[in-house]
Amino acid sequence: MLRRHLSKLEEALQYASLTLTSQGIVVSKVELRSVIEKAYLEYKAKTNAVLTTESLTSEGATQAAAKEAVSDLAAKLNNFLAQATADVSSASPTEDSLSRLYL
Repeated sequence: MLRRHLSKLEEALQYASLTLTSQGIVVSKVELRSVIEKAYLEYKAKTNAVLTTESLTSEGATQAAAKEAVSDLAAKLNNFLAQATADVSSASPTEDSLSRLYL
């Protein structure tokens, strides 16, 4: 199971790296991995909250909450890509622009 998770992480890293590179954006693998892991942990926390209340809610409500969690994860990754694209337009990245990548 751990091997499958690592494979999924590598796929996510490769996809994000290729997407950024195609736009002329270079981000270190460490920064990219940190952002993806943070987004995943937030997603996992949200889905775990859904699972703990699953017995109290209907299946439809559970599915709606899971869809919301996936949408939030996608939004966070899109925000990261947008911030990375905006950061490239500045001549030299500042510490502030790099710290925004982790938000």
